[in-house]
Amino acid sequence: MQRKVNFTDNQQVTLEDYNNLGNFPRESMDNVVKDLGGFPVGRYSGFVAEQTGQSVVRVSVGRLFASSGAIFGFDAEGGQTLDFLQHLPAVAQKIATVIVYGNTINTDVEPRTQLVDVESEDTQSAELSTENRRQAYVDFVLGQENATPQAPAIQSNYIAVANVLLTPSGVASITRITANEVTSIYGNSEQIADHTRRFAQVGPQIDTLKTDISGLAAALRAKADFAMVSAMSYDLARVKERVDLPDDHAAYGSDIFWTDDESDTAHPDYSARTEQGLRFPSAAEAVVALELDNPIEDRVIVNNGMALPKFSTVIRLSANGKDGEYPLTNTTVQTVQLVQRTEARTVRRYSTTETQGGSNDSWWKTAASVNGMSLSQVGAIFKRNGELYEVVNYYTNYDPLYAYSYAAGTRQAYERVTLRKFTEETMNDYYTDRVVSTENVTGSIVAQTMLNSQDGYLVGFNWFFTRKASAGDVRYVVCEMKGNEPDLNAVLVSNVVPPASIAIYPAKTEVRFKPIFQQKGKRYAVVLMSNGAHFVATVAGNKLAQGNIQYMIDGSWIQGDPSVDMAFEAVYASFTSPIVQVSLKALELAGGIDSVKLNLDALIPDGSKLDFDVRVGAKWVPLAEAAAHVALLSNLPSILPIRANFVGTTDVMPALGLGEDRTEVTLSRPDEDLCHISTVRTMPAPMDEATVTLLVENWDSDDHDIDVVLLTGGSYTTTVTPSAQIIQVDPARENAVKVVASFTFGSPVSSFKIKITGETGGSARVYHVSERVDVEFT
Repeated sequence: MQRKVNFTDNQQVTLEDYNNLGNFPRESMDNVVKDLGGFPVGRYSGFVAEQTGQSVVRVSVGRLFASSGAIFGFDAEGGQTLDFLQHLPAVAQKIATVIVYGNTINTDVEPRTQLVDVESEDTQSAELSTENRRQAYVDFVLGQENATPQAPAIQSNYIAVANVLLTPSGVASITRITANEVTSIYGNSEQIADHTRRFAQVGPQIDTLKTDISGLAAALRAKADFAMVSAMSYDLARVKERVDLPDDHAAYGSDIFWTDDESDTAHPDYSARTEQGLRFPSAAEAVVALELDNPIEDRVIVNNGMALPKFSTVIRLSANGKDGEYPLTNTTVQTVQLVQRTEARTVRRYSTTETQGGSNDSWWKTAASVNGMSLSQVGAIFKRNGELYEVVNYYTNYDPLYAYSYAAGTRQAYERVTLRKFTEETMNDYYTDRVVSTENVTGSIVAQTMLNSQDGYLVGFNWFFTRKASAGDVRYVVCEMKGNEPDLNAVLVSNVVPPASIAIYPAKTEVRFKPIFQQKGKRYAVVLMSNGAHFVATVAGNKLAQGNIQYMIDGSWIQGDPSVDMAFEAVYASFTSPIVQVSLKALELAGGIDSVKLNLDALIPDGSKLDFDVRVGAKWVPLAEAAAHVALLSNLPSILPIRANFVGTTDVMPALGLGEDRTEVTLSRPDEDLCHISTVRTMPAPMDEATVTLLVENWDSDDHDIDVVLLTGGSYTTTVTPSAQIIQVDPARENAVKVVASFTFGSPVSSFKIKITGETGGSARVYHVSERVDVEFT
């Protein structure tokens, strides 16, 4: 004790003297705890939490040691009961942290007699506190409900004792927070003694380590580090995959399973899908077309398989008048090829059990091949019906692939949006020449160019002919521009007007065709081709202002009089409503639908949106609801009602393809077993060892299973099992693991196949392999 109270005979004693009898020992005890304990934050002893009911936890007595040295006690008989019934999560999980804190209180109130007047010795009775106590209290702090809940943040004056995991049914587990528990001096002493004994045993060996290490360093200077070489080979294999270099005759290789070019699909045991990762095959699958539920639906207009919301027409661009005329046979007759482009595509995937994207999304972000993906990998996304869908570099100035971000005023050719269970991949060019139709046309050729100042759908022209011949159709073509010339390899629409349909000025020759979208700020050309002696009216004084006449001679475009334009009116669509909802024919798969893949011709201008809803029970839910990780199809419906939502303006709306030629909808549910066999891996020389590493995502450690073996021999029928296979949690990705299988061959091998088998084990999740890397050594 640092201080004590002194008393002498016949001394008058004050109230302070009596109080110091307790204050001085308390002060000394505080200093002992503070100096010897040295706690940077508070610690606790006792406070054992145990479950006593479905949602009830009891906390025993204990003591709280504050960093100031103060000791607070909790000695309630039977401890304290915490009932979490009113705080259980509705769906997922949450963590409640049991905390203790202290407070100094005056307690133990008793009736006592007080002297009121010294001279008269009058007294009075009063209720007085007879004890000053440092009291500890027990409470809890609730965290947020989540599928992967986190412990809540607590105030600095609270000490966390235990974390209680709550589920909708009650308390799932109790985890004591031992880091905040006080350690006894005896316990520390035992640990120090143990360390001292251990050091006495290994000390002599440690003293000689410097010499031993020097000898090892001298021996290793002339050798390459195995771990470094292995890591470099691993990374190099991944780099080669990114730049689309073959793995043949290299002791390292990689596959991200975007295509099946490294899969032995003809093997009798093969049962897998390669779709942006190695995935489980379908236990059942149906491929159908998207159709209107009502074939005579009047809220949309279907033209050439493309559905647009109902519209009327309006003349937006007019160069009317007759200042002169131009003969369509003014130039030599020649034959040209027209290449008509088609509407771009969008692919949307939803799955209940599978996740989309994952680590393979990084391939959209890297600068390799075509901005991170090989052209064949891009084509694999959008092709359907077994067609050859080749992707080549565009001649435009657009960035050819990646569109995670936009530069001001530019569009890029592809865009990808990935959520947990939903993926959308869209061509940002409104028309594509990946699937085209071609035809040869003969005649004199003249074109009128124009600048489109506002987004919209061109649905026709009104032409003004001054004279017409008795024979010779007029072929009209609307095409894009390449530089400042019409591009007949980028035709958007093409048709003919027979002489009988040609009206003579001032009457209009009305031409209507399927709506074609025209971007604001972009130039287009209207090309007229004919062998007939037809004349079209012209206007002088540059009334159109932003275009000119061009004619073709010997395959080259020649500019005409810059002050003269053809007389015409451009007719555009004006939509009746900016929001249109249309029911589509329900999707059906016997046994139930787990995943939906929509591969559609679609044209989605800036400022518009095309979404799909499905009916789950009695509720319509957006297909992209998977953004919230919602399992829309967890009950595996056999029939799935679906509708399309067209959202835009009266000038611009999205267009949706319908029918077999325009759509491919794949309905499926995954199998429980997987078997993938690679193509032959050919080594540059016979190898003694191999390591195969798999990156597996959406992994469920409780139920999932995966194994890797190698197939060797002349017919690749000899199975080599791994000498070791480990599964490591990947800290960089949620629910992801790395499977590392190490192989040692009895005799060196020059080639082999890699076989991957797996099972879901009844889990509600289905994993996929995002990447496979193999490295071999002699």
